[in-house]
Amino acid sequence: MILLLVGMLALGGCTRVDFVIPEPVQKEEQNKNDNGGSDKPSENPENPSQPEGPNDTPEEPEEPTTPQEPETPTTPNEPTYSARVKWVSSAEELGGLNLVAGDTIVWRKGTYADVQFSLNTKGTSSKPVVLTGEQGGEVVFTGKSSVSVTGEWIVVENLWWKDPSKTPITVEKGSSNVVVSECAITGYNTSESTKDYKWVSIYGSGNTVRNCYFADKRNMGTLLVVWMEDNLISNHTIENNYFSRPHSIDDGANGQETIRIGTSDYSLEPANCTVRGNYFYKCNGETEIVSNKSCGNLYEANLFRASEGVLTLRHGNDCTVRGNYFLGDNASNTGGVRVIGERHLVENNYMENLRGSGYKTALCLVRGEKDAELSGYAQVRGAVVRNNTIVGCRYSMHVNYAGRDEQTEPVVESTITNNTIVCKSSSDYAVYLYSSPAPSITWSGNKIYGGKQQGISLATLSAAPSIASVAQATAAIENGCGPKWKQVIK
Repeated sequence: MILLLVGMLALGGCTRVDFVIPEPVQKEEQNKNDNGGSDKPSENPENPSQPEGPNDTPEEPEEPTTPQEPETPTTPNEPTYSARVKWVSSAEELGGLNLVAGDTIVWRKGTYADVQFSLNTKGTSSKPVVLTGEQGGEVVFTGKSSVSVTGEWIVVENLWWKDPSKTPITVEKGSSNVVVSECAITGYNTSESTKDYKWVSIYGSGNTVRNCYFADKRNMGTLLVVWMEDNLISNHTIENNYFSRPHSIDDGANGQETIRIGTSDYSLEPANCTVRGNYFYKCNGETEIVSNKSCGNLYEANLFRASEGVLTLRHGNDCTVRGNYFLGDNASNTGGVRVIGERHLVENNYMENLRGSGYKTALCLVRGEKDAELSGYAQVRGAVVRNNTIVGCRYSMHVNYAGRDEQTEPVVESTITNNTIVCKSSSDYAVYLYSSPAPSITWSGNKIYGGKQQGISLATLSAAPSIASVAQATAAIENGCGPKWKQVIK
């Protein structure tokens, strides 16, 4: 049986586990390998052997007592599962395990209320420690259930938190190369609440959240937060996840972001995180769907649909927003990208039927405050906005805009070039520029058809340019997001 299990697991070496390990095999492995023995965010979160060699008889050498599993070269994205499989169904059982690199822990199917457990261990790049649900969609935690992960080269997958009442997932300080994959958190049966707790809190460096499903957070607090640490570059990846947050408390009160990377006090430090291939559907919590509060982050190939807000470069510098799709479906308050700070690059994005105004426009470049504090509005300097396509939006470009009187510092040393703007209504603005205080912007090569202009007069086209369909590209993002078992989530 052991040899059979080793073979099965060697074939199943990937981060997305769909196999169900027969329990009799598990019991045999536990008897051989178990030796016994055996936290916390806060901006405001709640808490948030070598085998024996042959003998001296040359005719019939003794075989090793334990089959040796061949090592498979791999990457952090494709860990190799070990033949050491240990089954658990409680925090106590998990805490009693003596874990080594390459171990796989399988949590039995069932629904578990108020189970708070920790996983503190270390794997390696080729042999991570894996905690997986026995079957995706059938290991469910409710109420105050949560997991705290500390260590390195750890994978957590195939777990579902339903209607949580505290932060379900925390990757603790100092942790690295932790992967949270194929998990879900849903709040469909919760009530609206002003109680502030996050759903996912990530510290450390080089961690990943991928192919997860997050829907219907109905309480205050950011859904997923990257918390920065002193003298540490976060370098996390958030990819191919599904996000939906249709409910908004107190008419969009601050603190209901879907993703936030950093805080204002760390905002001038590099985080170098990547957010790509995610699907944001009806993320209506507040103005900032994504709140960037750090430097050097990349937002790439994400899909935003019918979401009442914008991807906001709120604090920090040197970020890139590239190749994203913002589809408003003509819903009110839908927007694209808001730019604040220095040397940001916004390029090759597609924006369609966004009907928001003010800060919630397709592209908004914001005036700054003089000597702005870290929590204030930094002046836009050195922004590059190029090769974007904007179709049927109420305000395609809202430039040098301010939401309050203190914002007196204009957009400077910036370029807006080679963008394509098509207005479908004569009442829509292709460009709305606030000319006082005077900005310093270089405009070139932009193709504009239809609509109005305010504060500037750029050349327009006499015929609408051809716009390629994005349906195939957006469908690929949508279909590639979330766990493979997402069809069971309701």
